[in-house]
Amino acid sequence: MDNAYSSLLVPYSFSGDNPQEPVSELDDHLASVNRNGDLCKVHDDHNGGGGTSCAKCTSKYLLRVLTAILAISLVGLVFGLLPYLAVHEAAKEKYNHTLYLVAGIFVLVTVPISSQGILQHLVNWYMPQVQKFVVRILFMVPIYSIEAWFSLYFHGAFEYLRAFRELYEAFAIASFLYYIIELLG
Repeated sequence: MDNAYSSLLVPYSFSGDNPQEPVSELDDHLASVNRNGDLCKVHDDHNGGGGTSCAKCTSKYLLRVLTAILAISLVGLVFGLLPYLAVHEAAKEKYNHTLYLVAGIFVLVTVPISSQGILQHLVNWYMPQVQKFVVRILFMVPIYSIEAWFSLYFHGAFEYLRAFRELYEAFAIASFLYYIIELLG
């Protein structure tokens, strides 16, 4: 196997003697995370083998913890606090306030989630000719949700907000067309 593609192959051992033996670089990395939650005890490629947690693994761990906390908070907000507040305000016959509250909470849920998707495309900018169109299309979610909530709250500005939404919709449809053209060549 001395051809040009042999360097792409990852060597794996399938020995039956020791199933816990690391068989690749990824397994070496995963084996360095022990059962007590200590990250990267020995990592020559990350921190020079100093025996402390490397910044790369710690930041990934913290990002996962933060994401889990945010997800649990959003679920609690939507399924716990939202129905309580909606019923409480409806009992006072403040239906418009209930409508603003429910719509505002859903805007608070959709904007961070869609912003995370947009941010991930911008951070992992490996195909800019294609991803610029994807980001433009993904911006529809926060723009539409914020516009809808503002339209509920500011009745006088509805026509102006709707005009902005219609303009961005046309821009997103054109971006989708260019996206398809870019993909198909």
